[in-house]
Amino acid sequence: MGALNHSHQVRIFDPANARKTVVFGVGAVGSWLVEFLVRMGVKDIEVWDDDFVASDNLPYSRYLPKHLQMYKVDALRQILAELGVELAVHRERYVGQVEYRNVSVVSCVDDMIPRNTIWDMVKRQRISIDLFCDTRMAGAYVEAFAIAPCDPKDVRRYEAMLFPNEEAILQACGNHNIAYAASRAAGIVAANLTQFWSHGTKEWLRRERCDTLKVVP
Repeated sequence: MGALNHSHQVRIFDPANARKTVVFGVGAVGSWLVEFLVRMGVKDIEVWDDDFVASDNLPYSRYLPKHLQMYKVDALRQILAELGVELAVHRERYVGQVEYRNVSVVSCVDDMIPRNTIWDMVKRQRISIDLFCDTRMAGAYVEAFAIAPCDPKDVRRYEAMLFPNEEAILQACGNHNIAYAASRAAGIVAANLTQFWSHGTKEWLRRERCDTLKVVP
């Protein structure tokens, strides 16, 4: 993979096991996730986002000041081209334009309407989508789901966690996001993807308050 030497990780994850991954939303969590995947050896990644990089995105996402006002997908493609990977990008919100097959799918959106649209597509293509991951955040609180679309139990449990936008927690100014929580959510998803590809193992739901630490006496 060009400049990246993965010899120190192959017993944890061999890049030969990587599969194509489609990521919807490359803001806080999505930007870190895509970089993590590339650094672990995933070459075939497709990303969707219609938003631009703003100054308040910089503290908790992968983007830099030079990326301000760029489409997030274009900024991320520029960043990861230096690591030898060319992302496939869509400068638009996903509203069902493509029916994906033979991929893994990740939802890093912050709205229940696109989340439901993505999930509807995943359910229709459940035979060929091996793993669907979804992240949700409220300040430093993180939820990360990993669903096998062909597993009826996974589907039932996940659909019980879908709800209308008006029931979502409102994100107050100053309590929206922080880098260690966004990158933590991305890390949980990356671990689920790589371990599922390698061993068929995953954790269907992880919940964490990333700012609550356990003090060992």
